[in-house]
Amino acid sequence: MSCEPGVSAGRQCRSSGPKQSTGRGDERLVNRPGHASLRCNNSATETSQTNAAVSAPVFPFTKSIQQVAALPFAPREGGIDVLLVTARSDGRWLFPKGGPEGARPFAEEAAREAREEAGVTGAVHPEALGHYTYRKRMSGGYAVRARVLVYPLVVRDVQDDWPERGQRERRWVALDAAAALVGDTSLSRLIARLARQGGAPLRAAADALAAATDTDNPQPTAC
Repeated sequence: MSCEPGVSAGRQCRSSGPKQSTGRGDERLVNRPGHASLRCNNSATETSQTNAAVSAPVFPFTKSIQQVAALPFAPREGGIDVLLVTARSDGRWLFPKGGPEGARPFAEEAAREAREEAGVTGAVHPEALGHYTYRKRMSGGYAVRARVLVYPLVVRDVQDDWPERGQRERRWVALDAAAALVGDTSLSRLIARLARQGGAPLRAAADALAAATDTDNPQPTAC
């Protein structure tokens, strides 16, 4: 392994390549701006590299975060309509989503996001349809990778007033048209897959939720 120009071969060198850790809350060490991929124990060299790096923000760690989203939908004859909302940051279309709070099941947290961001309530399926990823811009100015689990929610009530009404728009669209409207590529692929299946996973979720409701509320039988 060779050292940087001007540093003798006898000096001790060490690699500063990416250092990765696995598991939830994954953090990845990245090379800072102005740093070479090989650093040597030479004070003059390190000083010049540090001076070159201070001109730009340095974010040495990149984290992955977990979010949940509701896919609010309404089956209709000949198709399925889904409800989109706009993001507060840039106005792109997406499904209601956010970070889970507390120890409640993810599906319940997704239903909460639908109520707060889109003003809809209904029955949410406990199993996710799938997931998508995107780059989330944090308040500190850096971006992290967000993984979003998507839970189907059969809409049963649409409210005229809701907590984030003044911050977002909402729009009902056909499932097969939603893929072209959303602002995240990975989410668009997930919607397109559902559309190619004719919305079958959504209809299956709706049927399962209806059956569960019938079980919980049995009809009285005549004597």
